[in-house]
Amino acid sequence: MGSVVGVKNRSPNTYPESRGSGGGGPGTIIVEDHGADPTAVDTIDFEGAGVTVAFGPPGKATVTIPGGGGGAATAVVVPATTTGLVSGQFVYISGDNTASPAQANGFPQAQVVGAYQGVSGEIQVGGAIMNAMFDGAGAPVAGNPCWLSPTDAGKLTAVAPGAGNVLSPVGTILAAAGVAVIIEIGPPTQL
Repeated sequence: MGSVVGVKNRSPNTYPESRGSGGGGPGTIIVEDHGADPTAVDTIDFEGAGVTVAFGPPGKATVTIPGGGGGAATAVVVPATTTGLVSGQFVYISGDNTASPAQANGFPQAQVVGAYQGVSGEIQVGGAIMNAMFDGAGAPVAGNPCWLSPTDAGKLTAVAPGAGNVLSPVGTILAAAGVAVIIEIGPPTQL
C-alpha cells in the first residue's frame, strides 16, 4: 500500500482535495487548485526515505511516496485537551477546548471534528488517519465511505447507521489493512 498520509496547504485562497490510491505501488495525492492566486506558493511537507518530487508542465508536480512505511506528511492538527483518549479514536468538542470520543447516537456527540493520533493535546482534523478504530459492524473496504459508529464511542463503522441514530459521515477508507481513513467530515443528520 502507498503511504499517503496528509496534506497541509498554506495558501489561504486554495481549496485542496486529496485522494489516495495504493495497492502495492507508490501512493498518489492529487491536489486540485480551485481559483488560487497563480503566484502563490503552496507547500506539501513530506518526510521519509525515497520520497521524490518531479515537476512537469507549469503548475504540475508528481510526488512519489514509496509503499511500506516510507513517508509521513504534515497533518492538520488543532490543540485540545485529550485526557483519556486512545489513539485512533474520533472525537467531538465536548467542552471548552476539550475533545471526547464521538458517537452517532445523538447530539452533540455526533458532531465529529477529527481524530486523536496519540499526541497529547492535539486532534487531527485533516489528512488521513492511519490507525482508525472501527466497530464490528462490517469489514472496512478500501474506497468505501465510513461513518461514526452509533454503538461504540470513538469508533467508525463501515455500515451506515439506521433509524434513531445520527448519520455522521467521516471519510473514505484508504486501506483496510491498518485501517487508514482520509478525513472528509460531512454534516451529521438525525435519522
